[in-house]
Amino acid sequence: MRFIKWLRAEIDRDDLDFQEKKFLLLSFVADFFVLCVFLADIVLKENIVEIAALGVTVVVAPAISLTSIRWHRPELGAQIIGTGIVCILLPLAFFYGGGLHGGAVYWFAFAYLFIGLMITGVWRLILLVFLTLLTAFVFYAAWRFPELIHPHPVMMGIKDAAVSAVYVGIAIYIMVWFQNRQYARENRKARKEAEKVESVSKAQNLFFSNMSHEIRTPINTILGLNEMILREDISDEVAEDAANIQAAGKILLHIINDILDMSKFQSGQMRLSPVNYNTGDMLSEIVAMLWIRAKDKGLSFHVNISPDIPSGLYGDEVRVKQILLNLLNNAIKYTKEGSVTLSVQCGDRVGDVINIVYSVTDTGIGIRKEHIPHLFNAFSRMEEDKNRYIEGSGLGLSIVKQLVDLMGGSVTVNSVYTKGSTFVATIPQRVVNNEAVGELDIEQHHAGMQRPVYNQKFEAPEAQVLVVDDNEINLLVVAKLLRKTRIKLDTAVSGAEALLKTLETKYDVIFMDHLMPEMDGIECSQLIKEQTGGKSRDSRVVALTANAGQEARKLFEQKGFDGYLEKPVSGEALENELIRQLPKELLQMAGEGADIAEESVQWL
Repeated sequence: MRFIKWLRAEIDRDDLDFQEKKFLLLSFVADFFVLCVFLADIVLKENIVEIAALGVTVVVAPAISLTSIRWHRPELGAQIIGTGIVCILLPLAFFYGGGLHGGAVYWFAFAYLFIGLMITGVWRLILLVFLTLLTAFVFYAAWRFPELIHPHPVMMGIKDAAVSAVYVGIAIYIMVWFQNRQYARENRKARKEAEKVESVSKAQNLFFSNMSHEIRTPINTILGLNEMILREDISDEVAEDAANIQAAGKILLHIINDILDMSKFQSGQMRLSPVNYNTGDMLSEIVAMLWIRAKDKGLSFHVNISPDIPSGLYGDEVRVKQILLNLLNNAIKYTKEGSVTLSVQCGDRVGDVINIVYSVTDTGIGIRKEHIPHLFNAFSRMEEDKNRYIEGSGLGLSIVKQLVDLMGGSVTVNSVYTKGSTFVATIPQRVVNNEAVGELDIEQHHAGMQRPVYNQKFEAPEAQVLVVDDNEINLLVVAKLLRKTRIKLDTAVSGAEALLKTLETKYDVIFMDHLMPEMDGIECSQLIKEQTGGKSRDSRVVALTANAGQEARKLFEQKGFDGYLEKPVSGEALENELIRQLPKELLQMAGEGADIAEESVQWL
């Protein structure tokens, strides 16, 4: 019993791998039954040669097993024992143990099982072939050369066969039981590990989502109030500083989106959100975000857009921007002097789907040839010792690769070390407007760009709008951004306060935050629509939240919201959304108010 407890403790040790545990148990099971056969042969007065062979095996086999385990070489131990069984023990047991009328026949089956379970690689095939040839030879010898076999008396043969059948049957049972036990145990461990990984993944996704939400809130304040500064009559120096703040804030938001997107890719939750978009506007916005950064580093920023590119495309505009921002940001980051060039051309077209080819070329530090295969790995930065002073998360190119793959496109890189690099992203998009963009001189436009002048798109002095947000600074930002539209704007810092105001006042549009204490925005909007005697039951409700992403859009759509805006929000986005949501008779359009950019999701 003590030996069995020791053996069980050994095979349950965590420092032994599965092969070592299997070898330890099965070799000792085999040794034990060889010992039983050895003792039975003595009792039955079997042939002395067979008894001697079994006696040697009883001593040598355990020594080989223990030594193999100690050296962590179970494969070698199994090969030695398997070879001994096939080449020595089985032939002796057969020819000196009665042949077909003894118990050796059953041990051939045991040998097949031992080889199949314990030996791997080429040696298993060699022993399998040798054992098969040996089996055929001994049966042939028993038929053609019976004089080679030391015969058993009938009763001794029956006893020997009966004992061997029982021993081999029990040995096979234990082997199979152990295999099943270990597989079940490994499956349980694998399930626990999978549950642990899933739990960690959920916690990570929740963390990134919460961080995104928490960081977007102050960025909303920074960009919103900074936009108000840009609207004022300020000096050129202050205006330039404010423009730098605006560009830096958008880059920061872009980095936050990268981190959140990486967690989505890792959890398999990344989805595309295709919309119709204007090619020229999209490219102009990209250049505007990075032009100042290139200028501050003393770099030339060139933009070459093929005039035959369709002006209207259908695809995930946000992700296309993200791809270009990452490529251009990387190019500017790793270029000390010279230029960065964005080129856009048409590729192959099949039906209404066209490949748009974006090329980003720089005169930067370049990439070593051996580093290129690892370039798109997450958190990977080449030559860290040389680039340690260059900021970066190492996520940009990984995000680019995964987004391009998700869109069914491709991304390639060609680089000469110390001379520069060219990244080419080919992205298929559906054409919704075949009119060509023509000659777009985005480069000249931004090079001579004057300070933008704000003009509101409409006035609506009779419109009633309620903004619900637990952050009072966010309420201040929205109020300032919409000040010139002359709408009647009320605010509420909680769901409970919003319910009190909607009970007494009919609001045309309600901007609703999502994550608020005590009552979140979804619950509040549902209560407003169900409010007995409430005057805003038919109000249009738009989510205005830092809870960003495709999942958030789907959630608000399912919960009956009429629109969705992500923080940080611009004055233009707020005005565009109000133009879509307010009754037309309340709107007094001004300037270019009819030209509304698709900055918001509207699903009704």
